[in-house]
Amino acid sequence: MITDNGPILVGATGEELYGHGTAEFPCGCYYSTPLAAEVPWHWHDEMEFVHFREEDMLYLAGGERFVGRPGDGVFVNGGVPHSELPIDGVACAEGSLVVHPRMLYGNRGSALWTRYLRHLSLADAPQVVRFRRDGESWEREAARLIREAWEAVAEESEFFEDTCRSSLTRVCLLVVKHAPRQRTKAESVSMLRTSGRVKDMIAFVEAHYAEDIGSDQIAEAGKVSQREAQREFQELVGMRPMEYLANHRLFVASQLLKSTDASVGEVARRCGFSSQSYFARRFRERYGHTPIQHRELG
Repeated sequence: MITDNGPILVGATGEELYGHGTAEFPCGCYYSTPLAAEVPWHWHDEMEFVHFREEDMLYLAGGERFVGRPGDGVFVNGGVPHSELPIDGVACAEGSLVVHPRMLYGNRGSALWTRYLRHLSLADAPQVVRFRRDGESWEREAARLIREAWEAVAEESEFFEDTCRSSLTRVCLLVVKHAPRQRTKAESVSMLRTSGRVKDMIAFVEAHYAEDIGSDQIAEAGKVSQREAQREFQELVGMRPMEYLANHRLFVASQLLKSTDASVGEVARRCGFSSQSYFARRFRERYGHTPIQHRELG
C-alpha cells in the first residue's frame, strides 16, 4: 500500500522516527512531492530504493549531489543521510521503498547474505548508487526493477510481496557486481567518522534551533574546529553549518504556520528569529511567498 509521504519526523539524533512496513513485510512504500512536503535531512537503518517519477529533482545523499530525472533510480545504503529538493520551485515526485535488508536475505546464515549482500554492510560498500535511465545496461535494469517493485507494492498487485523482494534483491546484486567501491577502505572509514560528526552537529542544530547558537557551538557538538565543521558540513550536506541552521529554522516555521494558529511573530520567535521582518524576508526568499500566504495555501 502506498503512503503519501508528508513531513518526515526525526528524533534528537536526526534518525527518522517512522517505522517502515510491518514485521511480516518490513517495507514502506512512499510517494513524495518535495514541493508540497519538504524532505529534511534524515537517515534510517533500512536501505532505500528511489524511483524518480515526475520532473527533475535535486537529490542529496552521503556527500553526493545530483539531479534525478524521471525514469532514473537510486540506491541509498542504511545509515546514510539524505534529502531531496525541487528545482526552481517546479513540482516533482518520486516513489521510494524503504526496506529492512532481512526482507531480502532472510537471515545472516543464508547464501544470499554470506556470498553477496553482506558486502553492502562493509565499510567500503557503496553508500549511494545512481541508476541513470540512459546509463549502462545494468543501470537501466536496476532503475526498471525499482519501478517494478514500487508499482507492485503501490498497487498491491498479485504476489506483490514476492515481486518486491525479488526485484530489490536483484538491484542489490547489480550494485554488488557493478557499482565501484566509492572510496578505499581507509577513505570509507574516514567518511563514516565525518558522517558521524555531521550527524551530531545536525542533531545539535535540530535540538537548539530556537536558541541563539553560533557556528562555534555547532562545531563543538561535533568535537571539531569551526574550520573543520565548515569543511565536513560542506562535503556531506552541501552547505555551511549556519546555512543549515537557517534552513532548518525556516522549515520548522513552515510546519508551524500550517499546523498551529500562532501569529507570524510568535512563529518567528519560536524558530529563533529575533526580527519578524527579517524572518518574513528570509521566508519569502526560501518559499516564494509570505508566511501568511504560506498558511493560506495550507
